[in-house]
Amino acid sequence: MLKVGLVINPYAGIGGPVALKGSDGAAVREQALALGSLPRAGERTLRALAACREAPLQWFGCAGAMGEQVFSGAGLPMQVVYQPQQEPTEAVDTRRAAMALCDAG
Repeated sequence: MLKVGLVINPYAGIGGPVALKGSDGAAVREQALALGSLPRAGERTLRALAACREAPLQWFGCAGAMGEQVFSGAGLPMQVVYQPQQEPTEAVDTRRAAMALCDAG
């Protein structure tokens, strides 16, 4: 069985629909939300996971909005290897999650 690690940035692309450049940092995220943009990374990941449903994959990822919520919604098992230290998550969580996935093999 192939092992796959997945890290979701819950706010990836949030600035685009309201003509902001990027989605990095709390200031841009808050501005995008204030302008009416909505986080869509989870629903986009859910659609991608639907295409993988029948594949013999063992999933590894993060707790909460960085993965666990989406896998739960997809009805797919996923082993949590990283727990974010804050909500909303930041770039440091992505780096730590990637390291945890490497450590998990």
